[in-house]
This record gives sequence, C-alpha cells and structure tokens, in this order.
Amino acid sequence: MKKIPKISDAEYEIMKVIWENEPLTAADIVSIVDSESWNENTIRTMVNRLLKKAAIGYKKNGKAYIYHSLISSGEYKKFEGMSFLKKIYGGSISAMFANLVNGEEISKDELNDLKELLEKELGNE
Repeated sequence: MKKIPKISDAEYEIMKVIWENEPLTAADIVSIVDSESWNENTIRTMVNRLLKKAAIGYKKNGKAYIYHSLISSGEYKKFEGMSFLKKIYGGSISAMFANLVNGEEISKDELNDLKELLEKELGNE
C-alpha cells in the first residue's frame, strides 16, 4: 500500500490546485492560488513542503520545474476519511452514521444515497 503523507490544511489548498490543473509550474500555482490570502513566498514554501513529504514530484524542463501529484485526490480523501473515522469514532462506521442520523445532520436524500451504496456494495459480495 502506498504511504500517504499527512498534509496540513494550507498544503491541501495547494494540492487541490495541483490535482485540478496538473502538470504545472510554480508560477502557474502562484497565479491560480488566491493571492489575497498568501504571498508568492508562502505558496512556494508550501510547494517545497509537499515535495519533501513526497505528495508531489517534478520534472525539470529547461529552467522550469513542472509539478505533478504523486498521490491522487481519491487516495488522499480515503486516507483522511479513515484517519478521521479512527480518531473520532474508534474506526466504527456504524457509530459515525448513528451519530449523524441521531444528530439530524444528514438528510433523507443523503440517507437514501447511503442505502443505495450499501445495497450496491452488498450485491458485489
């Protein structure tokens, strides 16, 4: 199984830009990220942190570095989801759903979607 690095919220914002637009240069990333929130040096620092964590890689093209993800958005979401589930609910999906349903934080449409997913998954066994 591929090792998924822990990514900060700020680094995740950079990853979203990379996932949606890769491959791209640091200048591309800077131009896409909200410049009112972060300055160019902060963005480049985040890119370097992601490189050190092996979340992204690069290829050199002349003087430019072209960045690409080394983990997919789906892989990262699954990793974070499981981390959250373990931390908050002791790894129990049923405890999480019970909390959501009892707390009325989930709509009937969402419950129906979940039911369909479960039925589909059970049909694949």
